[in-house]
Amino acid sequence: MATQLHDAEKRLYPRIDVDIKCMIVFNNETYNGCIKNISRHGLYIRITSELTDQLIQLSTNDNIKVSYSIPSGEKLVHECTVRWLFTLKQQLNLGVEVSEPPSAFMNFVMQKESSIV
Repeated sequence: MATQLHDAEKRLYPRIDVDIKCMIVFNNETYNGCIKNISRHGLYIRITSELTDQLIQLSTNDNIKVSYSIPSGEKLVHECTVRWLFTLKQQLNLGVEVSEPPSAFMNFVMQKESSIV
């Protein structure tokens, strides 16, 4: 009998828990959020702004812009594609793929990866 892998075991890169405030821009509107985990090519974001009619229209494959500062103080801005989303307790949660991750982002993620090994 074949053994099934859990989602985390199937992932190419580990998810690293963080708690980083961020701003999300969708359709020229800005929303507050919190990055809850990161990987080499993605972010899990919990939107902390109140749900609006426009925000509720967000769907998979939509493009958003995410900006935040890493602990070094450097500000990062990414173009991202929404890969999944769900609403829980009136908060929108997003899994996004970072388009063309910049070197500062990759360095930050790899540094975090090395600290959990």
